[in-house]
Amino acid sequence: MADVSGSVNNDVEEGVGTTSPVHGKTEAPAEITAAEETKPKEENMELNHIATNASCVWSIICGIQYFNDCNGIPGIAWFCLMFGLVQLFLGAQGYYYRIPKGQEALKLHPNQTAVGVSQFAGIVQVAVAIWGACITFPVVIKGGFKLGEDFEYGGDTCNGTLFVVSFVMSAICTGIVALIFVGMAAYGIFNYVTKTQRAES
Repeated sequence: MADVSGSVNNDVEEGVGTTSPVHGKTEAPAEITAAEETKPKEENMELNHIATNASCVWSIICGIQYFNDCNGIPGIAWFCLMFGLVQLFLGAQGYYYRIPKGQEALKLHPNQTAVGVSQFAGIVQVAVAIWGACITFPVVIKGGFKLGEDFEYGGDTCNGTLFVVSFVMSAICTGIVALIFVGMAAYGIFNYVTKTQRAES
């Protein structure tokens, strides 16, 4: 009688796969399973870039449609256009080059030029968002407008939809940046206090 257990052990050691002595089926190597596990992550990354592109379309449409409908707030239509276009570029480039999130993953990306361009575009996006905040936040502080309705400001009628879209876009982006800086500051303070306590003890 042939030694079945011996042949099974030899197959495992050679890395061919695991053979079942009962059914005679060969299981797939572990490397294939690991590669298949990365597919959901890539699909999620692609969906993230597509969602980024979709979110900026409304900003571009509003900037074009209501370009001359808010002269009382100079530059608000240009901000809407610029923010949407930069966001569109980020989403399209990230989708094409499969640019991931996170510093460690970015360091391992094969196209570092594309990563650098994406990071520079991100800085431009933050600068545009700060510009939008400087335009829209004072209007919100002063009040005098109703959500989604046209209102008088600066001696001219301002389109409510254009203003709300501009304010929301700038508030989200600048809010995220502010949270990042607050988190970094809190982390730095925590490390400083921890090191001081260890030195005193």
